[in-house]
Amino acid sequence: MDPSDSQLRFVIVRDYKENRRKCTLSPLKGNEHFEFVELGHPSTWKETVEIPGGILLSVDAPELTCEDRDLLDAGAIVIVDCTWARVETVLQRVGVESGEAITRRSLPKDVVTAYPRTSKLFDDPGRGLASIEAVFTATVALGHPSPDFLLHYRWASEFLTQNDLTWRRLGWDPQSSHHGADGE
Repeated sequence: MDPSDSQLRFVIVRDYKENRRKCTLSPLKGNEHFEFVELGHPSTWKETVEIPGGILLSVDAPELTCEDRDLLDAGAIVIVDCTWARVETVLQRVGVESGEAITRRSLPKDVVTAYPRTSKLFDDPGRGLASIEAVFTATVALGHPSPDFLLHYRWASEFLTQNDLTWRRLGWDPQSSHHGADGE
């Protein structure tokens, strides 16, 4: 499915410490389905940022399913783009727009990353995904696979291949979809 056919909207809350050069979502800046909220340094910008209601992707929450699309009527899928060690710190600076509700959901636990990460300071969670992998996985889980979101992701082919059984379990057959992520 072409991402332009998708009704999904993503809000990316990006920590000021996130390395923009290595950010897997940077190629999607300017895409109509993505809004980037940049958090400034807390010493110069202490107010919270407002995000729309919808779904906040979180590690310890019920798994995202197609039925969760109802939570997105006027909302978005919110992704916090930061290191795992800073997630809670970043979330302290985020507030939900007045009158809106946000529901936490996790991605399927059997999805594995292809991103070659190694932290010298912290242990990465076993289920940790690169931000673009999380975005794509959410599109599959919600029934609107958008493989074109992976076009500029260096490890897209490996990611799609190693999670083939999960995609099929979620109702998407990568072989039946034309997508540029694997060079087709």
